[in-house]
Amino acid sequence: MLRVFRGLRGRLLAIMLLALLPATVLLVIYATGQNRISEQRAREDVQRLVEADSRSVQDLITEARASLVAYSASQAVQRQDWKTAQATAERIKSQQSEYLNIGVAAPDGRLLVSALPTSGTVNIGDRSYIRRAVQYRRFAVGDYEVGRVSGLPSINVALPVLDKSGAVRSIVYASLGVEPIRARMAAAPTPSSFREYLVDASGQVLVREPDPDGAAGSSLASTPLMVAMQSNSRGIVTSRGADGAMLEYAYMPVFQEPGGGLYLAIGFSPSKLFAPEAGIFAMTLGGFGLVALAALAASWIAGTRWVYRPTRKLREAATQIGRGRLSARANLRSSTDEFADLGRQFDAMAETIERRVALSQALAVVNRLAHSTLEFDEVMQRIISVTCDAVGAETAALVMREQGQWCTKYSYNFPQDIIGAVLTDEQAPHAAMALKSGHPVAIDDAYEDPRINNEAMRGYGIRSVLTMPLIVQDEVIGVVFMNHHTRPVAFDREQVEFAESVAATVALALHNARLYQAEHRIAEALQQSLLALPVTLPHLRFAHVYRSAAEAARVGGDFYDLFQIEGDLVGVTIGDVSGKGLDAAVLTSIVKNTVRAQAMDADKTPAQVMAVANKVLFRESEPEMFATVFFGVLDTATGRLVYCNAGHPTVALGRPGTPMKALRSNSTLVGAFPDVAFVDSVATMGRDDLLFLYTDGLTEARGDGGMFGTQRVFSLLEELESGDPWIAAARVVQAAGDFAGGHLSDDLAILAVELTDR
Repeated sequence: MLRVFRGLRGRLLAIMLLALLPATVLLVIYATGQNRISEQRAREDVQRLVEADSRSVQDLITEARASLVAYSASQAVQRQDWKTAQATAERIKSQQSEYLNIGVAAPDGRLLVSALPTSGTVNIGDRSYIRRAVQYRRFAVGDYEVGRVSGLPSINVALPVLDKSGAVRSIVYASLGVEPIRARMAAAPTPSSFREYLVDASGQVLVREPDPDGAAGSSLASTPLMVAMQSNSRGIVTSRGADGAMLEYAYMPVFQEPGGGLYLAIGFSPSKLFAPEAGIFAMTLGGFGLVALAALAASWIAGTRWVYRPTRKLREAATQIGRGRLSARANLRSSTDEFADLGRQFDAMAETIERRVALSQALAVVNRLAHSTLEFDEVMQRIISVTCDAVGAETAALVMREQGQWCTKYSYNFPQDIIGAVLTDEQAPHAAMALKSGHPVAIDDAYEDPRINNEAMRGYGIRSVLTMPLIVQDEVIGVVFMNHHTRPVAFDREQVEFAESVAATVALALHNARLYQAEHRIAEALQQSLLALPVTLPHLRFAHVYRSAAEAARVGGDFYDLFQIEGDLVGVTIGDVSGKGLDAAVLTSIVKNTVRAQAMDADKTPAQVMAVANKVLFRESEPEMFATVFFGVLDTATGRLVYCNAGHPTVALGRPGTPMKALRSNSTLVGAFPDVAFVDSVATMGRDDLLFLYTDGLTEARGDGGMFGTQRVFSLLEELESGDPWIAAARVVQAAGDFAGGHLSDDLAILAVELTDR
């Protein structure tokens, strides 16, 4: 429901609803009050109808009482002349059609006189009207009963005949037929939807009008209506009818006496009784609602035309811009009102955003290209192309400052022979200005601007030029020209700032490329020396392999060494220094040379050699630098191998074709912690056994099945038919490359050593 009011038209509608709300509230309050007054009046009318019908029944009972008083005072009854009293009773009954019977009964209820003929002895002493008349010695009205003589439903009344002492001598009685009572109740002007009841004190229904389903004789005992009638003299009570509908009953007593009485009630449906008032109420609210709807419709139409449509155009344009379609515009310029002015301002803002985003995206591309590789020549042409497109330039050139002149190194859309062309400061004064100021120089009209060489510009057909200085360590080393040939261009602030950012990125990339090239040459030469091994060693055959992760990868820290110590003792080393580049190469040299130098003291064990290397590397390197190193001393005469594995991957030892022994790490990393203990372990190498060492670039090669892993290395070695070191190294490298799909994630080094006969 609340979604209706989220939009602009919905909010305009909400404003109208708020304006109509006070009038609506007042109308509802007034109409509700009038409706309640009408309902109260209707209930009062029903109560008066109850009173009228009650009086009608009361009159009938009063008439019966008068008849009994006259009959009891007759000489026949007073002298107990029952024969004469019988004749009198028959005459009264014939004259009063309301009576079913009239007569006299003894105090014990034995029937003495009856206007209707009887057979045998009849006793009515158990009847409520007889008992009440005897008990209270006054006029009494009985409950709903079927007469013993008449055999018909009736209401019986009785009057005691007393002697001088007040004792009951006899009782005169009369039976009133139900139908005369029903006729009187039906004669009242009661709506057809009303239900009228005459009920005795026990809840027995004497009369119901109308009574299509024969409810007379049923009981209302314990119903809310009966409870209310017995508790209050009159009033209105709500109760559910037999059909489940909620009804209201107006009631009052017709005759009350101790232990008995008659009650009259009229039941009505509030929804039917108050239907006219409810209809008026509904018509009033409906009429007001129609007027309100008409006002809301008019507001909706006017708001749509004058407010919503212009706002929708602005919103749609803003949404498209937010989704990346920066060319979207509101196009409200045909109007002259506030929305038209807002539309013009919006379109101008959108144009600025589009231009800035285009420049920002171009700058992001330039940054990505500049940092994608350290091979500067590879990306420079693409950077110039992207920059030209961003500022709308048609040609471009990059010139470097060399010996006081400008030498062209790169060009875009110029004839190829411009590469290598040299310009003086007189020919390119705008380049000299950029050199002096260190900021971009924008020339809007190259044919007329007095600051530059106009003839030179005409010679190249350049109408406008944006000059971007390349600054490295506060020195301008070159400039980039962005040229417009077709027409002059007025460069704005965003384009100049973009040019300055591009120039800074290009200068930094050029500087980094130069540093990288110098560093790479040094590191590469250093690492080549670290991977050099002797051509032969007595009693050993060996193979070594080094693979870079990529052709253009920086120099890594993987190394190996194989050297003769003295006599039959040979040092075997493989390691991996964390990091890459020149720093890693320098630390690799330190570790390798420290191990080799310390191992020349034949009295030192591999663990003692590693302890010295640890102190040197910890002192000479940054805290995050460390190395994994395996160093062992092999006695080629006996095959005894004493080794220390300082955090390096497990080394394989054994004869190919059989299970290989694992020489696992037994000490901590080198250079990670000061003053740590290193441990020696001993293994035996038999003739034709293979010692296979490698760095983690092998086991951590990644493929679809995860990492290559140590188990695959051992399985490959155990499947070999020969212990030839070159075959073993080649087979393992080939398997790792195939597993990784030809793309190694890290450098790897392998050193395979076989012990041969003397």
